[in-house]
Amino acid sequence: MNKSTPLTAIHMIWIDLLLNILASFALATENPAEDILARGPFNWKEYIITPFMRITIIFQIIYGFSVLVFILLFSDDFDFLVEKKKTIIFNTLAFLIIFNQINSRKIKKKEYNIFKDFAQNKLFFIITFIMIFMQTLAVQYGGKSLDCVALTFNEFMFCVAIGSGSLIVGLLARLLPENSFGNIGFFKEEKKKDEFGDKFVEKLMGKQRNVLM
Repeated sequence: MNKSTPLTAIHMIWIDLLLNILASFALATENPAEDILARGPFNWKEYIITPFMRITIIFQIIYGFSVLVFILLFSDDFDFLVEKKKTIIFNTLAFLIIFNQINSRKIKKKEYNIFKDFAQNKLFFIITFIMIFMQTLAVQYGGKSLDCVALTFNEFMFCVAIGSGSLIVGLLARLLPENSFGNIGFFKEEKKKDEFGDKFVEKLMGKQRNVLM
């Protein structure tokens, strides 16, 4: 096995074209929260990615990069990882995506319970199950076609455990004090004034009230 290439092109195609697409479908099935339906529209000049989302993304990148580099460099110290390094890195990356998909159900800082209403969204649950099922088949039976070596139960669960760590990372990001990185411009909450847009919304809302009355 070529140790210089921990992930091959077929692995990245599998990750990008299958898992990422399915994850997008799963998140698209989430029902909008009541507070979102009740609030007014955001200013059209505001950023879609909030400072908290930026912090979470960076935390997840650091965690994922760290654990994958650890497996790549120090996996020989674990007997069950010998000669299966490439498959374990591939499988761990897949489960990082799968668990972070669950973590991404809630995008606000104070939404600590990411499993809220999880069972009520059957499509999300089904798609997540399909992702896990297909990833298991790819690793255990993909063989040379997917450049994988079948893993033992302990090896497979090792990948799952490392991947589930993204849930803890997401929780830690939520537990950070408010404005922990407020002095850094990239993480500042910027409210852009849009007088034209605000007046348009007020005028539109006024017309709706008149129609209802």
